[in-house]
Amino acid sequence: MEMKSPLEGIRILDLTIWQMGPQATVMLADMGAEVIKIEEPKRGDPSRGLLYKPASETHGLVPYFQVMSRGKRSMTLNLTEEKGREVFYRLVEKADVVTQNWRVGVAEKLKVDYPTLCRYNPNIILVSATSYGLKGPDAAIGSTDISGVSRSGLTWFHSRSIPCDTDDIFYTLVCEGDALGAIMTAYAALLGVIARERHGVGQHVEVSQLASVMWLQTLPLGIYLIQRDNLPAYKRKTGTNFTWQHYRCGDNKWICLANPQPQITFPRLLRILGLSEFEKDPRFPKIRDGLAHLGGADVDFSLDDVRSMIEKAFLKKTTTEWMPLLLAEDIDCCYVNDYEGLENDPQVVANEYITEVMHQSGVPLKMLGIPVKLSKTPGRIRGAAPEFGQDTEEVLLEAGYTWEQIGDMRAGGIL
Repeated sequence: MEMKSPLEGIRILDLTIWQMGPQATVMLADMGAEVIKIEEPKRGDPSRGLLYKPASETHGLVPYFQVMSRGKRSMTLNLTEEKGREVFYRLVEKADVVTQNWRVGVAEKLKVDYPTLCRYNPNIILVSATSYGLKGPDAAIGSTDISGVSRSGLTWFHSRSIPCDTDDIFYTLVCEGDALGAIMTAYAALLGVIARERHGVGQHVEVSQLASVMWLQTLPLGIYLIQRDNLPAYKRKTGTNFTWQHYRCGDNKWICLANPQPQITFPRLLRILGLSEFEKDPRFPKIRDGLAHLGGADVDFSLDDVRSMIEKAFLKKTTTEWMPLLLAEDIDCCYVNDYEGLENDPQVVANEYITEVMHQSGVPLKMLGIPVKLSKTPGRIRGAAPEFGQDTEEVLLEAGYTWEQIGDMRAGGIL
């Protein structure tokens, strides 16, 4: 007997596009929610066309869309037409959550804002994923990941760690803004559902990309707000805790040491590297006792020769040779994986953090697995991303429409 997932029975009408909203509803779909992705009849979610390589090299599929819409149903509906909105309102009557990530003001313009939806379902939860919040002079300005991480201070914070002689901006396509915004959006939806179950009220729940990425910086930003000073930038060539550091090894791969207490681990590291003689150096006690722990405070002596000595020692063995030696001395460390190494990492394999999903065309797709493991109500991936509008008729039939009515709506440009 297949175990139930925690969100089975929850129906979500998903109006979101691109990443912040769609990734959130993927998370909810993986946990059992029925997510109906509602798309514009002519264009659909614009991410359906976002290719990084020719489609011939990706089995004719769009990886971006597959990642952001797996496990969902898809229907088309024209919300700019009154008849399209009437269909949407009927769906709202039987829904639990509506998600949208338009610019502030668009939901009101389309008449799918919270006060309107409440008239059809007082218990509905509307989750709005915004750029910079519902209030303020810039509330109606749109944002994407690059602007979210920039305005939040994260781009500046990362850029402090690039080489000292480089005056440039550091931005990655990890898309921290969209990804964390998605996690917060899913969190917001769950809070709305729990509050309704506990207190019997639906409500409008809002989360912004700006607030999400600020929260990602809880440690450095939180410390700044209290002590009015920034944490030191991490720069490998200037760090002073040699057990909180990255080192290149003899196989030209990197190893990461993750030990914030050098007073415990620095003598062990020297012993493993065959450098115990350095304990006689007058600088040893200060380094060992963590004068500049986590790598950034000022010191009154040079560490360049110490750093060079340790770096040269690491080059004498490979990462796979160093790892067991370090772990045997209780020095926390790990490989610096590229994506190929990550895919084959034994911890990733054992925990099914990467899994395989069969596309309806018969193509197997490698995808990220479900990161949260529940022992009695586990999540599971419901399938690959849907074809454009593939479930339109089925959803409408379930809502009580007839085939004749559906045909008329399609002919009238509603679907």
